[in-house]
Amino acid sequence: MYDLYSFENGKLNRDVKSLIIKERVCKSSLVPSKLPGLNYALNPYRGCEHGCLYCYGPSVLKTRRESWSTEIEVKINLPEILKREVINKTGVVGIGTVTDPYQPIERKYCITRRSLEIISRSNLRASILTKSDLIIRDADFIARMNDAEVGITITTLNDDFAGQFEPHAPPPTKRIETLKKLSDLGINTYAMIGPILPIVTEDQLETLILEIASTGIKRVMIDKLRLRPDMTKTLISCEVMNDPRFREEFFNKMRSDSFYQRIQWEIFKLCKKYQMILEKAF
Repeated sequence: MYDLYSFENGKLNRDVKSLIIKERVCKSSLVPSKLPGLNYALNPYRGCEHGCLYCYGPSVLKTRRESWSTEIEVKINLPEILKREVINKTGVVGIGTVTDPYQPIERKYCITRRSLEIISRSNLRASILTKSDLIIRDADFIARMNDAEVGITITTLNDDFAGQFEPHAPPPTKRIETLKKLSDLGINTYAMIGPILPIVTEDQLETLILEIASTGIKRVMIDKLRLRPDMTKTLISCEVMNDPRFREEFFNKMRSDSFYQRIQWEIFKLCKKYQMILEKAF
């Protein structure tokens, strides 16, 4: 059992909750993917310590949202299964399509690292998505892989908003630093602004795009917030949602296609201003 941590104002603080780790044996590692640009998906863990309130993982895997960030399953034999499954396979493997492959428990188990080592010796290419600066641990290795790419998710520069909506993920400053370190190593790196959170992502929007551009990356992806059946209760648990005006504006914008069209256009103009390409994730 491990303690969970949270960031407040950019500082690491201990949370009162505990994390239950379950080691389990999996039967397969690579799952065919329908996501654009990906042939397979690989998720070393089930559940995610970051506890983002907008996470679609519980809905996709049909599991309880209440335990998603407090009970983490480690697929301890996944690298051994992967060794057999990569034979004669080609294409792109999305690593972290449902859970973050560099969540804190990866420090102990290194399932992601071991999986990347196997993929590096195959005809597959890796596409990694994470919020964590832990990926820097493997950056030198990733830089030597064949055409690997890394996406770093960042939804806001506001530490207070990030601390409420992404309570156990590294703070925005760490993610900006990670983008720069990966870019400096020559790794094909992009920023994922996803999901776009009404009010939250709008806060300091130009500064956010400028900070991303300052890292040296040339590509930004965006995705909208898609409300899942069990997500509303989690979202309204945020302290900021106690303000009825914030809550009403947030959900009204979230349900509005015109809002996403407007914010997408604003991000497009800013990316063009700072010489970056904008792409839709899905």
